[in-house]
Amino acid sequence: MTQRNSILAVAAFASVLAMGSAQAAIVPIAGVTASSTFFSYDVNNLINGSGLSGGLHDGDFHNKWMTDQGDHGLLIFDLGSTKALTGATVWNYGGGCCGDDRSVQDLHILGSNDGATFFHIKYFTLDQTPTDPIPGQDLAFAASYRYLMFDLLDNYGADYTGLSEVQFSDGRGGVPEPATWALMLTGFGLAGATLRRRARAVS
Repeated sequence: MTQRNSILAVAAFASVLAMGSAQAAIVPIAGVTASSTFFSYDVNNLINGSGLSGGLHDGDFHNKWMTDQGDHGLLIFDLGSTKALTGATVWNYGGGCCGDDRSVQDLHILGSNDGATFFHIKYFTLDQTPTDPIPGQDLAFAASYRYLMFDLLDNYGADYTGLSEVQFSDGRGGVPEPATWALMLTGFGLAGATLRRRARAVS
């Protein structure tokens, strides 16, 4: 590969990396309701970021949610308006207090635009995640809805079932940060300079 081609390849790769870093956006969640919640838990812990730091969730039950319906339950997330979603990140109940067997095992995700009639999106099997802190699990799907239902079908053997946090993502490109703009401009600048030198050499 010539030096010119090498520079062009590096410039293009840098530009792709910069563009890719702005492709995922977290969708704000307007509210969440549960079919039931154990008295010492708060369903809003699923969407308020409590216990979440650096992509990991702590094991403190004060920052989690748990149903009062045994090994199953329903959650409905309201995104405020219809969103074109590309997936979700779910932090299972996991380690810490009070038993990772409370983690959701099988999950059915459904969507709705009126909050009444829900349509199948996808089934998932979640990891038990016995560690503390708890890593997120990325669930890929494509759907455009305002309301997302999580039908918690079973757990890993406990009398109660819970989750720690839920986030949804869409395909919108966020506004790049200054460092991202700098990387993009550098890549395009190198490509432009190389092409100008090539044009002068030809003429």
